[in-house]
Parts: sequence; C-alpha cells; structure tokens
Amino acid sequence: MIRIVRSTATALAAVLGLSACTFLSPEPDPTRFAVLAAVDDLPDAPSPAAAVEGLTVGVGPIVVPEYLLRPEIQTRTAGTRLVPSLTERWGEPLDRGIQRVLSIDLKRALGAERVVLHPWYATEAPAAQVQIAFSRFEREDPGKVVVRAAWSIRRAASNTPPIEGETHLERATSSGDGASAALELSLALAEMAREIAAAWAGAAGNPAR
Repeated sequence: MIRIVRSTATALAAVLGLSACTFLSPEPDPTRFAVLAAVDDLPDAPSPAAAVEGLTVGVGPIVVPEYLLRPEIQTRTAGTRLVPSLTERWGEPLDRGIQRVLSIDLKRALGAERVVLHPWYATEAPAAQVQIAFSRFEREDPGKVVVRAAWSIRRAASNTPPIEGETHLERATSSGDGASAALELSLALAEMAREIAAAWAGAAGNPAR
C-alpha cells in the first residue's frame, strides 16, 4: 500500500512539474520589424541620373505628421481612424528613415555629387535645398499605401522663386503585412524623388543632367 501511494505521489509530482514548465516556458516573440529601402535596394531600380559636377543638394527640413512618429506601423481606416499594429514595428524612427532614404534617392535622381542633411554648417551650404512636408505617409485599408507631400527646391545663390510641387501617390500592397507596406512606401519615395528631379531639370538656369 505504501509503495502504491509513493508511486502515485511521484507520478503526480511529475505531472505538476511538467505543467509548470509548460505554463512558464517563454512564448515566441511575434513582433516583426520593417524598414524603408533606398532606390539602390529596390527591385528593378532605375539607373541613376548622369552626374552633375559640383552639384551639392541639401535635404531638409522634412516634416512628418506627429501621429506617425511612433514605433508601431499604423493603418488608417474609415478616413479618420488610426489602428496601430500589435506586432509590426518600424526598425528605426520613421522620420529618420524617410530622411535617410530620400537623401539617397534624391542624390541618384538629381545626379548630385554630394548630399548634406539639414541642418548643415555654413561652410557646407548646398547649391540647392529640397524641403518636404508630408501630410500622409501610411498604410490604408483596403490594401494600399498613401503618400502625400508638398515640396520645394530652393537655389542657394539665386533670387529666383523656389520650384514648388506636390506629390500624391497611392500604391497597392501585395499583402497586409508591414514589410509589404514598407516596400510600397519606399517605391513611392523613389517616385517622388524622380518627380522632384524632373521639376529641377525642367527649370531654366539649372545644370543639365
């Protein structure tokens, strides 16, 4: 009888120990991270523009809406509702990611010899300054991303008015995850850089590319 009780107690302890291990074992982290990609890292990247000797371009200030400055990738629904993802995050602050990507995209699209980021020292003053204010830069249901921005190009050594324009882009996502949204937003940034470069090339008095 004593042996039976001992065996039962041993078995019960083993079951309880196994259950405790199951309850306390760590769950896999479902968090996924995405980053914006510059034109060099995108599929079917266009060839860079012909280099313009001595052309230095300043990028910034770049203004991004405050509601986007959080780590979660957000989705806009019903026009005014923002839904932050529970599992998808930006791999870097979004405003810094946009500036990083645009500095490369604009350098390639404009054929600039050098790019400086705002703010810069007086000794680094660029020949042209690109300023951008985003009003939209996000995923939107159903299955697309939306980018809207107003931009201007100012010539440092000229009294001529700035070149101004607006970009309105929508791109369909291949899936509903953050990586797909990041890819389409990156492609939209590359397209916007080409629009800015086309406006620069079409303005009188600018160096030919």
